[in-house]
Amino acid sequence: MTAAKTTSEVLPAAIDYGALVASWLPEKRAKRERKFVRRIDKRLFPILYTQKELWLRLGALVYAAMISGSLGDLFAAGITATFANNSLTS
Repeated sequence: MTAAKTTSEVLPAAIDYGALVASWLPEKRAKRERKFVRRIDKRLFPILYTQKELWLRLGALVYAAMISGSLGDLFAAGITATFANNSLTS
């Protein structure tokens, strides 16, 4: 059984990011993934919101989902009606 290669040994052979990530040892890969997720979470989900602000954000998301669902159906109906008499085929 051969020893696992380090990233510096595999790097010249790696063609894309997926091959590089696949070549990492599981412990190092998990550590890098946690570090990446923490970086993203810090920017997207700050913990300094008050409860009122969180409920306001949640309400805005639910309201936006309802509006986009209803308007999406209307747009689809309008597009279908527009192209119903058109001879274009898809």
